[in-house]
Amino acid sequence: MRVEQSLSSSQAKIREQVMQTVNAFNSVKISPQLSKEINDAFSKIDFSKMDATELKSFSINVAKYMDNIQKALSSGNQNNFSRASQDLENLINQYLEGKDKANGLVFSYGDLKDAIDSTKNASENSKE
Repeated sequence: MRVEQSLSSSQAKIREQVMQTVNAFNSVKISPQLSKEINDAFSKIDFSKMDATELKSFSINVAKYMDNIQKALSSGNQNNFSRASQDLENLINQYLEGKDKANGLVFSYGDLKDAIDSTKNASENSKE
């Protein structure tokens, strides 16, 4: 039991470090909904199987694709969104295993755009 807790704890630390690295490389403000979906996907990845170089490369690529997705959502460019989200889905899905791989990461332009718009509207309404 103690070994499982230790593994779980180290997995959480690695996941947190990967997310911090991703955030450091983001060049645009990422919507909370997109960040949540990435965090959910990260919770299904066994980062202990990656070495330091692979973790850094993975984090940089996730950040790049998240930036591209966010920019596409902000500009309303569905083609760029599709391309960037497919790249990110492919990257993350290659690290998923078993049932998680079968239910891999899939982004919905409409769902993310709606979430961003509703957050933006709520923020504007609270300023009034």
